[in-house]
Amino acid sequence: MSARGILSNPAMYAGYDHTPLSCLEDWVAISLGSGVTFSCFHHHVMFMLEHVTSRTERRVFNTLTSIPGVLDYLNQHYHLTPGHSGIGGRSRRGSAAV
Repeated sequence: MSARGILSNPAMYAGYDHTPLSCLEDWVAISLGSGVTFSCFHHHVMFMLEHVTSRTERRVFNTLTSIPGVLDYLNQHYHLTPGHSGIGGRSRRGSAAV
């Protein structure tokens, strides 16, 4: 059960109710810098967004087929751009969550 929780909120044990935007930003930077496959990248982003996206938004997200497509989606919906640090802050209990 904790493994599933960590997939959807990697900051769970740090006291966050939902994935902080800064955590999602960190995942994007790590995955782009290390050459993670698209399927792994997409899968983990979807887990992190599952509690803040509607069913319709998840359907749209699941049609994305490239890293640039996911990055465009994240930029349009969360104003997250690769390499732009400091997005989201690290306040606890979901106040800066995705």
